[in-house]
Amino acid sequence: IYTLSLHDALPISKRLSVYLSMPTGEVATSEIVHDALKSGKQLFIPYTYQLSKKFDGQPFSIMDMLEVKSIDDLRDFKADKWGIPCPGEDSIDGRMNSFGGTGKSEGKWAQPSQRASLDLIVLPGMAFDRNLGRLGHGKGYYDHFLDRCHGQSEQEQTKMPFLGKSTSLDSYIAHLTRPTPVGLALKEQLLPDEDSVPADDTDWRLDALVLGDGKVLLPEDG
Repeated sequence: IYTLSLHDALPISKRLSVYLSMPTGEVATSEIVHDALKSGKQLFIPYTYQLSKKFDGQPFSIMDMLEVKSIDDLRDFKADKWGIPCPGEDSIDGRMNSFGGTGKSEGKWAQPSQRASLDLIVLPGMAFDRNLGRLGHGKGYYDHFLDRCHGQSEQEQTKMPFLGKSTSLDSYIAHLTRPTPVGLALKEQLLPDEDSVPADDTDWRLDALVLGDGKVLLPEDG
């Protein structure tokens, strides 16, 4: 039931990134991942690594989104120490990067002719609030990734989202022209109405939050 609302949004999302879930403690994404691949979507997953050369404005470790080529490709992934399926290191250089090109971006963007953006980004979290605040694991990987998405959209002069009233996740996403960060939360991960997650000006708020009971929180619901 967690993913019913996200499944409604998949038809209008041609390129999406989805986290591969841990065995426990967060919403499972295997059904979303398999549905996306079976329906011919371009699917990307998080890949974190240390930069070979750090430059101004970049943290030492960053996250890219790399393509999963097929269900057979996914079956070859091996679980890491947290139980998360991961691609083999020898396959990284041949995987399409969501910022364009293949392999690690090293914090850079591909040539304009190679660039393409994501439609939907599905994020995990440790806790969420009703104002669409998200508490991650404290490393800032997703926030920095979204900064880079924003920077690329500004450089290419694409529009920022229209935050109009919507009654469903798919109609909301249809108004957006940059990647849409959507959180998945167990009901237990949503804080009480009066509480909020700690945040500063480096933290991105979500565009939507899908709860374990199938309810969707949008910006006007906070």
